[in-house]
Amino acid sequence: MDVSVFIARHLGFGSENGRRSSSSMIIAVVGTALSMAIMILAITVVMGFKSQIREKVLGVGASITVSAPESYDEFGRYSAPMMTQNDRLRIDDALRGVYPVSLALSQSGVLKTENDFLGLQFEAFDANHDWTTIESAVVDGQMPDLNDPDERNSLILSKASAEKLGITVGEKIDAYFFTGENLRARRLNLKAVYDTHFADFDNSHCFISLPLLQRIAGIDSVSGSRIEIASVPDDSIISLSAALDNTLYDNYLAARANGDETVSRCKVDNVMKTGAAYFSWLDLLDTNVIVIIALMAAVSGFTLVSSLFILILERVKFIGILKAMGATNVQIGKVFVYMAERIIIKGMIIGDVIGLGVSIIQWKFRLLPLDASSYYLTAVPIKIDWPAILILNICVLVMSTALFLIPAHMISRISPASTMKYE
Repeated sequence: MDVSVFIARHLGFGSENGRRSSSSMIIAVVGTALSMAIMILAITVVMGFKSQIREKVLGVGASITVSAPESYDEFGRYSAPMMTQNDRLRIDDALRGVYPVSLALSQSGVLKTENDFLGLQFEAFDANHDWTTIESAVVDGQMPDLNDPDERNSLILSKASAEKLGITVGEKIDAYFFTGENLRARRLNLKAVYDTHFADFDNSHCFISLPLLQRIAGIDSVSGSRIEIASVPDDSIISLSAALDNTLYDNYLAARANGDETVSRCKVDNVMKTGAAYFSWLDLLDTNVIVIIALMAAVSGFTLVSSLFILILERVKFIGILKAMGATNVQIGKVFVYMAERIIIKGMIIGDVIGLGVSIIQWKFRLLPLDASSYYLTAVPIKIDWPAILILNICVLVMSTALFLIPAHMISRISPASTMKYE
């Protein structure tokens, strides 16, 4: 066994006067533990924010959206753009069936009660649409199957809109739609109330069945205002969107060259663009984590270096004896580096237990609430990324060990003769 390791193992953290434990060592362990716990909490909270907000943004908006260009009739009047079955087949062919494709239809309308009214965007989707996000956000009632003919007049409304109109689940409400120069009315039954905590989305959207909205808009059962592509991996959304746009544009040019006027120039959009404000906010959180980790690392490093200086000063006579016995500066320096590593490892273990313990408690019991109107979530989110925690521990251990080399150089300036006079 290395003599430095042997000495370090048998050398306590107390000072030479026989105290059980040096206060500087306690401060070093506590400082390391607190810094470690705060860094772990910063990582788990930010990872939780990024994960849950990203899931919500992707849930309320499709990964990629393909829509027809705006059009106007011969009198210059605006005509709502429509996607046809041929457009859907072209998109399916371009994607080669890898990702689910759903037909969507939007129509502006008004919900009216006896005392109030509210303008909303009515949304409808075919059977391929993923309702997971809305279904998980239902706070009252039960999510209806809008593809069931018996649920054709069902309405899904946000909590904010329901409160503005003063209606509850089970009540009926009149809906009015302007299609061209005509006004069409339908009586809808409120079946479910949802709350995604995205105020802009909740205040402007409601959901009804696709066949009903197609009949109101006066279009066939295979047409809609857009086609949505879901379940695209985050890192592939932008590249797939660009590739799909190029493919559809090539098809458009080829059709026009062959004299086919039925193929239109489709517009391709993606959630990274439409939800850019949310993703930019999440990117700023990464900066906050870096700042927190840097500050905690600086505080922890200063505490550890200071403690090691005190540890050396408390053992000046011991260092002198070792030098008189022939120990080299490197060997003595290793003794204190090994002792310091015991401090950092002990502090890291305590910090890991505190940080992960608090994270797991918050993840399970959601004790710390949030203002949903500001943060889009009702409680502080937690996501434990084990690889990130492991990397953090390794980096802290390596950087702390490197910092310990600074006060270790102090040993080379201590002479055996001077230690006899040291008090």
